Amino acid sequence: MPIEISTASPSSLASAIRSPSSLENTDPTDPTDPQPQYIIFLASLLNRTSWCPDCRVVEPLIDRYFQGNGEAVRNARVIYVGDRATWKDPTNKWRQEPFYISGVPTILKVVGEKWERLYDDDVVNEAKLKAFLGVN
Repeated sequence: MPIEISTASPSSLASAIRSPSSLENTDPTDPTDPQPQYIIFLASLLNRTSWCPDCRVVEPLIDRYFQGNGEAVRNARVIYVGDRATWKDPTNKWRQEPFYISGVPTILKVVGEKWERLYDDDVVNEAKLKAFLGVN
């Protein structure tokens, strides 16, 4: 199952991930036990290739842990933050409230009201990525 590529605005995306109806349950018998949602912020593609070297390195890991057949993580969507010039602009919409993304790649994990992030070099470190995702 491919990861959803989101074109939502920052405010629409923030509202969607905060909505209880957007959460799936890890335990179907316990509606208060939400499964984490992940938002993966990557550099935009040019001719099907990312302009960001770290994003190119992390793409196979994203495929493995978010789309793979093994212990794949669900509830994920990708946000492309723009081409290099758009991303470097301090007014880039993803650098602003509520996300405040400062570098790509960044993975945001949302569980209820709690937001955690893994970014830059930590995303390309497979051991750190697996720990963040809670996979073996």
